[in-house]
Amino acid sequence: MRKKSTLTPPMPEFEPSVPKHLVELKSPAEKHMVNKLSILTQQNQWQSGIIEEIHNRVGVIKDRVTTVETFQDRTEERFRTVDKLREQKNSFEEKKIKWAKLSVYIFFIILYPLYLLCMEKLVKAEGLSGFFKELIK
Repeated sequence: MRKKSTLTPPMPEFEPSVPKHLVELKSPAEKHMVNKLSILTQQNQWQSGIIEEIHNRVGVIKDRVTTVETFQDRTEERFRTVDKLREQKNSFEEKKIKWAKLSVYIFFIILYPLYLLCMEKLVKAEGLSGFFKELIK
């Protein structure tokens, strides 16, 4: 069972509209043909109007679909950009943590023992002046 569209109204009943000089035809077959031609012409005009209206509606819908597709493309591009930025941020954070660990290791392995050594000499040399005298020797 086919659904009927709610967009187009049902086809109205058309009455023949034949000019007076053609109505006075003597042959019933000719009269019938002229009446049918008149009805078909009216139906054709009505259908042409409906087709034009549908064409205009399709154009509006196409414009809306194009707008939605453009919006979708832009949104997807933004999400891809955000994903790339998130990946770069995570990569940067990983590198930052790596360098921070390396810095702490360097401090505790190299600088802190030097600091302790210097402090030991400072205490033994009786203050900063003695420390600098020790360094100069």
